[in-house]
Amino acid sequence: MQARGKREDKNKSHSKKTPTTPTATPIDLFLVSGLGIPRYNPSIQRAPICCSSSSPLPPKTSLEPAPLRDFPESGYGIKVLQVSVGYFLADLAMIVWSYPSLGGMEYVLHHTLSVIAVAYTMLSGEGQFYTYLVLISEITTPGINLRWFLDTAGMKRSKAYLVNGAMVFLAWLVARILLFIYLFYHIFLHYDQVRQMHSFGCLLIFVVPSALAIMNIIWFGKILKGLRKALSKGK
Repeated sequence: MQARGKREDKNKSHSKKTPTTPTATPIDLFLVSGLGIPRYNPSIQRAPICCSSSSPLPPKTSLEPAPLRDFPESGYGIKVLQVSVGYFLADLAMIVWSYPSLGGMEYVLHHTLSVIAVAYTMLSGEGQFYTYLVLISEITTPGINLRWFLDTAGMKRSKAYLVNGAMVFLAWLVARILLFIYLFYHIFLHYDQVRQMHSFGCLLIFVVPSALAIMNIIWFGKILKGLRKALSKGK
């Protein structure tokens, strides 16, 4: 009877359907192929790392990357965070040393918040998904730096300066405006998990992206104004 019961249990286990994995989004593909971060597996229900309860998260909340510890096994992801902290610290040191020629107080605030948020994620493992989303916005930095070089070289009225300005405008719109809208939307969808984070981490999740978003909108207005001015001179 015991052998028969074991065979029946074995047959039942084989008859269970394997959970399907949802289609990867472009952001998932970027994190996987670009940074080497393993894609979040919704079939594995993980308990919140800051809670004493060992009960898994509800299946409904595990269909997308969770805001807690999503990618703990990625060495590449941790290296990205380490390099980012070093970059922001070095840039912040130059801004403070040459203040205010390289940037005003808004740049100091931007880099200080970035260092705190990225360092917290690197050390605690919380909020990695949101941190990587915010770091994607730094793809606009090369265009901003190129604009400074062209201006210093006296090429402010050149075609290269105009093309670079248009590229910065488009990159800023996608990486610092639309991407932040998606970030806040994701926080809203997964608020039940966000509130389970450590109180300081939860504070960073709301304060840092909000402050950066406000600065991004202000800077975007200046970029748009400068692009319109350059286009009018070109005519």
